[in-house]
Amino acid sequence: MKISQIPEIKRLSLNEVIITIKNLKLNSFQFFENPNLLNLQSSLYHLWLIDLLDSNGDLTKDGLFSIELGMPSVFSKLILNSIRMKCSDKCLTLIGILSNYSTINITKSFLLKEFLHEKNQFILRAELLIKMEVFYRWKFSNFSVSWAIKNGQDLKSLMNIRKIRKHLKYQLLKCNLKLNTSMFYTTNLLKSITSIYFMNTSILVKDNIYMTLISGIRGYLDSSKQSIQKGCKPKLLLFCELLINDRIRFLNTIGIKIHWILKYGNKVFRTKLNNQNNL
Repeated sequence: MKISQIPEIKRLSLNEVIITIKNLKLNSFQFFENPNLLNLQSSLYHLWLIDLLDSNGDLTKDGLFSIELGMPSVFSKLILNSIRMKCSDKCLTLIGILSNYSTINITKSFLLKEFLHEKNQFILRAELLIKMEVFYRWKFSNFSVSWAIKNGQDLKSLMNIRKIRKHLKYQLLKCNLKLNTSMFYTTNLLKSITSIYFMNTSILVKDNIYMTLISGIRGYLDSSKQSIQKGCKPKLLLFCELLINDRIRFLNTIGIKIHWILKYGNKVFRTKLNNQNNL
């Protein structure tokens, strides 16, 4: 059966469905078409890992709050963590990039030269931060159309990110949440991303190939940013998106530190270590 013919309930994450059912406090629920059991179990497990469900399967305080925010559970939790780490204003831009499938060009010469000069090597390894830099340079140009064209950027993509930011600001205002950004937002933003996407942690195997620590999937860094990564490939890499065509590519990546995944991915990596010790 072609993928397009497979019902959506059997293909996509059930995170939002589960959170909605839990919020309605339904003892039972009849799906029009039953979801894939593995999909259901994976979504429950993921929601527990990011602390939106407790060990009894009930919504946590953050889980209840994600309902109020009215956005995908992963992004809700990302915003809540960024508020705690004082980098929420920058996080809105990050979510705009992740939810927009943006085509921001990060290989332009002005970025390679200026970013190499201004940022340390660890920060340079974060593709997402470089994409954010492009957005803020466009913002500082007073959202100039000519700036976007001159620097080879997709204007529609930039405008969509701006639109998403405005919508998220409105949602946070409705929930009486204030945006904040500290002087040290860069590291805190990387930690916020790690606290949500730690399951996608990958280790450098050779050349441009990384292998995920959990599933063992091997993937390549997106070829569009190889020039940026040259000479400073991180040993540990975390990706937010996958692209599967002729081969698996890791997209929207950041370099991370090992103590971050041990802290934020404690549940999964602790279980993995315990299983190894029992063998």
